[in-house]
Amino acid sequence: MTKTPGVMIRNLVAMLTGQLGGALAIGLVQSVSVSMYPPAPGADLQDPAQLAQFVASMPLGAFAMLELSYICGSFIGGFVTASIATERHIAYATVVGLAFTVAGCVNLFTIPHPIWVALMTTLTYVPLCYLGARLALKVSGKPKTAAEDEATVAIAE
Repeated sequence: MTKTPGVMIRNLVAMLTGQLGGALAIGLVQSVSVSMYPPAPGADLQDPAQLAQFVASMPLGAFAMLELSYICGSFIGGFVTASIATERHIAYATVVGLAFTVAGCVNLFTIPHPIWVALMTTLTYVPLCYLGARLALKVSGKPKTAAEDEATVAIAE
C-alpha cells in the first residue's frame, strides 16, 4: 500500500502535536509543583551549581510531582497522537514516548537527580504513551492493531 502525502503529513502532525500536548502538560504540572515547592529566595536556577543544590534539597513531594508531570505528559502525548494519526496509532504514540525518553535522559544528564527518580522517570514515558494511545483508540473506536489497520484500509479500498 502506498501512502499519500496527506496521510504521511497527518501522521507526522499527529506525533508533533502529541509531543507538544505532552510537553505542555508536563510544564503545567511542573509549574504547579514549583508553586508548591519553590526554590529558596534569590536562588539562580540558571546556575548549574545552584540548580543541583536545589534538586538535592527537594522533598519527596516535589519528586512525586515531577513524576506526576511525566505521567500526565506521556499519557496525554500518546492520547493526542493516537487520536490524530490515521494508522499505526500505537507505533506513532510509541515514537512520542521514545522522544520523551530521549529528552528525559538529556535532562537527567544535565541536572543531577537521585537514581530512583532517574529510573522511575525513564521507565514512565513509553508505557504511559502506550496507555494514552490505547484509551484514545477505545474512545474513538479506531483499530487497535496493525492487522486491524490493514484490514480497515483493505475494506476502504
